[in-house]
Amino acid sequence: MVSKSSSDSTDDDLLTTAQAAHVLHISPRTLERMRREHRGPPYRTHGRYIFYVRGEIKAWSRAQTHHPSASGRLKEDSDRQLSLPLPMPKSPSAHVVPTPPMKPTLPTQGSA
Repeated sequence: MVSKSSSDSTDDDLLTTAQAAHVLHISPRTLERMRREHRGPPYRTHGRYIFYVRGEIKAWSRAQTHHPSASGRLKEDSDRQLSLPLPMPKSPSAHVVPTPPMKPTLPTQGSA
């Protein structure tokens, strides 16, 4: 029987978040944020533990490849138009704090 040394790796290896982040050259916190935002590589849960499969990380990373267009920008960016919000007009009433409504006062018994 041939034993595998720790330097041998296969695409079926399960990696922790820290190990997967190391393979991707990003911080573990970035990988955690990507997982929360459903943007990162696929992962597996074993109970409360999270693992990444080395081969799936490699495939996900390859799928993230972008090819710049002739202008040097990404094709998706050149097709998309930026729509920035227009600045709000500055009006004097924008800085006025509304006053709360006054409570009605009851007449006193001696004034009626």
